[in-house]
Amino acid sequence: MVLQLISRGDNGLLVANQSALARLESLQNPPLEVLSVVGGFHTGKSFLMNHLMSLPDGGFKVDWSVDPTTHGMQAWAQPDVSEDKLLHVLVIDTEGLSATENDHDYDAKIFAISALISTQLLYCSQSKINHRDIEYLELLAQRSHLFAMKSAHSTHTTLSVNSRQALQSYSSASPDQTHCTTRSNALSTGDASKTTATEPDTVLDFPPLTWVVNSWQFPLDRTPKEYLDRLLAESSHATSGTLRNIFSQTDAHLLSPPVGDWSTLHTKKKEELSPVFLEQLGELRAKLTRAMTAKPGRRRSGRELAQLIRLCVDRANR
Repeated sequence: MVLQLISRGDNGLLVANQSALARLESLQNPPLEVLSVVGGFHTGKSFLMNHLMSLPDGGFKVDWSVDPTTHGMQAWAQPDVSEDKLLHVLVIDTEGLSATENDHDYDAKIFAISALISTQLLYCSQSKINHRDIEYLELLAQRSHLFAMKSAHSTHTTLSVNSRQALQSYSSASPDQTHCTTRSNALSTGDASKTTATEPDTVLDFPPLTWVVNSWQFPLDRTPKEYLDRLLAESSHATSGTLRNIFSQTDAHLLSPPVGDWSTLHTKKKEELSPVFLEQLGELRAKLTRAMTAKPGRRRSGRELAQLIRLCVDRANR
């Protein structure tokens, strides 16, 4: 069952679906990890999440159509539970970026809320990673920082302490990302002495970002992460706004075409997909599972997540 958490209202405003959020609040699971996907429209986001997390009953809607099938922000109603019962993952799908009917402001709001609530964030593209996608994603991430600053000043009296702290942790970096760059460099070199005791409260700590390329068909003489890092280094924002400075970690994962005839994709069961694709999908899931198990600090209850989403929608509309 799909929960429509956020919809698009009049004039580009966001609308929080209170019945869906009430359902989220009622979840009795232990604190949840949140796995969200963002990316351009028709890049395979819904299909990816359906098969990555083996969602029942077909999962999110996938159709062979020029029209988008996902609007706003949706969640699969029942969290995915790992075999060892240690991970309870809420799966979130989002409306495609750069859709004809949407503007940059709407994209930035959806992206920002996804980043604020997620444990792991996936960015989905088709066939390749290009500079245009990188620069647009960097723009959205920088705007998300400003949005988080505004949100963190909320006086919302029913927001839990954990949710308020979550917003504060995103908002206290300066716009030029100076502290964030320092922390990123220290982490990349393994020199923890270069970070200070107060830095966790003074950096923009977005979740890890994994760039997933669907239908990759080219030979590659380096690892996917090295390929992404090279493109990020060549970005026009490489000295100030690169994704490596904005997100706590960046990675890339390549998926081969799942089928030969794309017009039949929405009708295929998992066992009918390419064995190579399924193997790569399993590797991605294992990678994400290891990351969420190793770093559980961003887990929140259903109630805290619902509160955080309400607050974010309220601030996004101001």
